[in-house]
Amino acid sequence: MKFVVGAIFALLSACAYAQSVTPTTAYLQFATLSKGSLGELEKKYQHISADLQQRSLHLLDRLRVNDSSVVVLRDKLLYFTDPSAIHPLKEYLPGLDSVQTALKFLSRYKLPVSTLQSLQQLSSRVIILQYRLQQANEVQSFVQSRLQQWQAIPRSFQKQLYYYKMQVQQYKNLLHDPDRLTGKLLSIVRDHPAFREFFSHNSYLSTLFHLPGNSIEIQGQPLPGLQTRSQVGAMVEERLGPGASFASTMSRQVAGGNPLAEGMQQAYDEMNKLKDKVVAWGGGSDANMPDFKPNPYHNKSFFQRIQLGFDLQSQYSNHFIPAVSNLVLSAGYLLNARSIFGAGVGYKLGWGRPFDHIAFSSQGAVLRSFLDWRLKGSLWIAGAYEANYYNAFSGLSQLSSVSAWQSSALIGLMKTYKAGRRSGNIQLLFDALYRQHVPQSQPVLFRVGYSFN
Repeated sequence: MKFVVGAIFALLSACAYAQSVTPTTAYLQFATLSKGSLGELEKKYQHISADLQQRSLHLLDRLRVNDSSVVVLRDKLLYFTDPSAIHPLKEYLPGLDSVQTALKFLSRYKLPVSTLQSLQQLSSRVIILQYRLQQANEVQSFVQSRLQQWQAIPRSFQKQLYYYKMQVQQYKNLLHDPDRLTGKLLSIVRDHPAFREFFSHNSYLSTLFHLPGNSIEIQGQPLPGLQTRSQVGAMVEERLGPGASFASTMSRQVAGGNPLAEGMQQAYDEMNKLKDKVVAWGGGSDANMPDFKPNPYHNKSFFQRIQLGFDLQSQYSNHFIPAVSNLVLSAGYLLNARSIFGAGVGYKLGWGRPFDHIAFSSQGAVLRSFLDWRLKGSLWIAGAYEANYYNAFSGLSQLSSVSAWQSSALIGLMKTYKAGRRSGNIQLLFDALYRQHVPQSQPVLFRVGYSFN
């Protein structure tokens, strides 16, 4: 009896697994793709493609070189895009490869017509994006080769080239790390058994290496800069001697030697020698480092530079006013890595007179403008101008009286620190106008802040 029950259970489990991978179940899973999500992803890729095209054209215009090579590059940027190409980017970006392969996989199923059209449009947009990235790589190589012929490179052009390379790399990193849209797309297909098999035969990675389950022989020339298996084996034999292989290397490592590490050390020494020569030829500066201090926020958009924060400041009660806490929300704009300016608005919350009489009340409002400058490390010089309304109020209309606001000029130090994934700060400030306040306020202020970014 136990044997029969066990056999029935095994049969039901097998049927359930088989049903989970049927086209019907796959259709139900893939049908959850919304046209809106695919459209958002297409807009994102379109924005990156357009920005790369514009930046590449502007960089070529600044080069001011009239020859056929520049004309060819400009024509490719303006006109040459072929959506029917498969892999125009001669560089492997794992995140982009996963998206492209997922789109091919989803296009095989009989999904709603609108969804299929969105998939096709998005696939074409991915191809165009790869073209723009490849063209950006070609522009960088061309400009770098031309700069070697110049005796002196204008600093303005150095900055533009450096920030151009930085932006291209940021886009590559963005495409590699899945965001909400790409994560949703990949989550639908990632755990599907048929997709794993499809990826091993149809991804860009499968054309570069023999993935497990891929029996297709790779034809044609390897990509520039990418060694084949035979070339890697020849390099190992050249470094470690005839008959050497990874297996023999590992066996000798177990025996006590480490020839692979020795070979890597030799290669590292050779790279240092080459780098020293390049530095000597270039007049004493590293060829990969600019001779100016880069601004890490140069390529960030306006909203990416905005830093939202909150701070709290309290003062004890006296004969005239109850204990009050200033609750202030602020928005700062990052000029560079060393300075930030912004504004804030706050509310004065009254607590009564601790501890015998606690009563909440509206005791005023705060308007603030500030400028912070990094002194060293996590230590900043903080300055601010504030307008304080010290009177209790019951409606916003009471705040319109300009004469009722009192000014504060603050200067002091700010220490930043990490609080999990966010950051916080503590401030010690001196109010240069504290004697003008009625009633007279505290000259030294202590604040605790927190950043939402």
